[in-house]
Amino acid sequence: MLDALALSQAIRAKHLSCVDVMTAYLDHIEQLNPRVNAIVSLRDRNQLIVEARGRDAQLAHGEYMGWMHGFPQAIKDHSYNPVFGTTLNAYDQTRAAGGSSGGAAVALALRMMTVADGSDHAGSLRNPAAFNNVLGFRTSFGRVPSDWREVFSPGLSVHGPMARKVNDLGMFLSTIAGYDSRVPYSVRDDPARFTLALERDFKRVRIAWSGDFAGYLPFEPGVLELCERALRVFERLGCIVECAVPDYPVQQVWQNWLVLRASQVSALLKPFYLQPERRAQMKREAQWEVERGLKLSAAEVYDASLERTNWYHAVRKLFERYDYLVMPSAQGSRSMRNFTGRKRLTAVRWIRTIGGWKS
Repeated sequence: MLDALALSQAIRAKHLSCVDVMTAYLDHIEQLNPRVNAIVSLRDRNQLIVEARGRDAQLAHGEYMGWMHGFPQAIKDHSYNPVFGTTLNAYDQTRAAGGSSGGAAVALALRMMTVADGSDHAGSLRNPAAFNNVLGFRTSFGRVPSDWREVFSPGLSVHGPMARKVNDLGMFLSTIAGYDSRVPYSVRDDPARFTLALERDFKRVRIAWSGDFAGYLPFEPGVLELCERALRVFERLGCIVECAVPDYPVQQVWQNWLVLRASQVSALLKPFYLQPERRAQMKREAQWEVERGLKLSAAEVYDASLERTNWYHAVRKLFERYDYLVMPSAQGSRSMRNFTGRKRLTAVRWIRTIGGWKS
């Protein structure tokens, strides 16, 4: 299976037909997906082949929808329930895939997709990418516009890209990023900047290494040591690596996050919770989120938001001295023990996007 940019070039040059591409991917998915449960709502093969023929017909008439023309594409299914079961790690099915974009990461790692979207509230693009040896990162607030119901309060979750290669990651980010008038805080920068070359001189670049935040965060043995070995690569490139953390109590960050998460998640789930028949179908954890949020006062939410601002300023001051802040993507191993009692669903769903990106 080709990587994204190579596949794009092959389709546009008509070295590969869209039907051939779709057939190859569906065969590959049929072979590998039963082992890992990464793609959970695969559409009918015949319908997808018909759509692929339509993309070939467009090319034959000189119509080109963009660099993702003809791509089989799966969109993240946001879920935390036992409906579809558990997604397993791409390399070791006794271990976890990470979440919540675990299905995207696993599908990428096993080449069932070329690029993937995802969302990140507290690591959902970062830790599954790390667990499955692909690339994914949390974008800046407003970089990728999201169609939320309430657009004026700064949310906790952002959308972003995942891929196997850096140039594919940048190209996909340039596709999903950009200003959208429906999202007033979306960034107006030209997203084409993410397709530019990344070469630069890293001599004297200053990197802050957070480690365990001065003993605050517990880590399983070997995690910090692995990261510190990786940091030596940056030192060989000429970077200056020092231990440093923002001047702010990390415990307070956690407490403020709990309040803000409860207020935002409960607002999204409240319409279902208020209907007794729908509430009965909600997991207890989801009901708990709503109930926590309903108990909060406006003053509590405001105070948490104010402390979030203070945390921002602490991080901003750190970046007056350092160019990058580096920290581990996860505290623990990928053991399936992490799933005991909480079967986190981390999967993606298959939809009709085999042309340009559709958000």
